[in-house]
Amino acid sequence: MYNPDEECRKIMDSIREICVSQGISQNALAKAAGISNSTMSGLMTGKTSPYVHTLLKICNALGVRLEDVVENDEINEKESIREETGILKYYRRLPEYKKEQLCIYMDMLEQYDRNRRP
Repeated sequence: MYNPDEECRKIMDSIREICVSQGISQNALAKAAGISNSTMSGLMTGKTSPYVHTLLKICNALGVRLEDVVENDEINEKESIREETGILKYYRRLPEYKKEQLCIYMDMLEQYDRNRRP
């Protein structure tokens, strides 16, 4: 079952990560969500737990869905497996020369990512 304190911590960790990726400060998020800075501070430090209404306001301010911050590892893993299985089935139907091209392309993507990392 759920450990409410742990789940709330995970949710707020996700919100923090989204804020960092979008370059939004805690104060800017509080203002955009229409909640007080002290409420946002309590949520971010784990001193208080968010109400669903508050989470929805924060999600709206960030432009994300509630599902994006409430992680369900089991569902995410099943979706990943389903997606990977589909990709594998598609790959297996390709002619050999297209498989070779795809492998070259994936190598290029990997090198591109490696070169972009600081």
